[in-house]
Amino acid sequence: LLNWNACTPAAFFRLSKADYRVFSDAGLGLTALNGWRAQRRRGLSFQDFLKGQKDCGQYFGHVLECLDLSHTNMNHAMRYLRQQAGGDLRSFSNAAEFWVDYLRNARQLGYDLTRADVAMPKNLRERHDLAADAVNAVKEQEQGKQYAVRYRRLTEQFEFEADGLCVVVPKGVQEIVSEGKLLQHCVGGYAKRHVSGAVTILFLRKIKNPEASYVTMELSTENNCGKLRIV
Repeated sequence: LLNWNACTPAAFFRLSKADYRVFSDAGLGLTALNGWRAQRRRGLSFQDFLKGQKDCGQYFGHVLECLDLSHTNMNHAMRYLRQQAGGDLRSFSNAAEFWVDYLRNARQLGYDLTRADVAMPKNLRERHDLAADAVNAVKEQEQGKQYAVRYRRLTEQFEFEADGLCVVVPKGVQEIVSEGKLLQHCVGGYAKRHVSGAVTILFLRKIKNPEASYVTMELSTENNCGKLRIV
């Protein structure tokens, strides 16, 4: 961190004269210097680093991640965030959170983030929501493929009819969420756990109207010697 053989104060701290002047005038210590060195690969001057910390506060880490993902510099990033915040400092943190979340999803979706109009869209909130929906759609598609095997097994094991009632295996997450809304209970929160196999959710329906929600069941083998029981 320090050059003990240096002949000048700036060289001792391994800073340029301009950066050393900022460091010295601000009365900063080695913690700040070390923080800047950790980010120097992003091409930040010491002055930009300190200004970013001051302007962004606790969201400075988000902004630094955005610099990496968007291939832009601190000045452009700050200008973009101020535009998205509409000059309202209270909205600055929201803009930073939306931007980093959008960029993470965009990278996952394979967007070309070297393009400024893609990395810094004018309508950030709208593009953020579209990217989030696209990522969720991909996840649901992958979960659907994995659940297909479990769905067939559950259908073979549990679907049957008796006394005017039938047991129906949910086809996916959305069916379980809809069941919870219609019957006004919390089964929607178990949807992903059902798909993954952590729990088993079944629908009890009337044979005359098997599409209409009636009673929801959860099965478990926990603490019961591997035997099925209705929770």
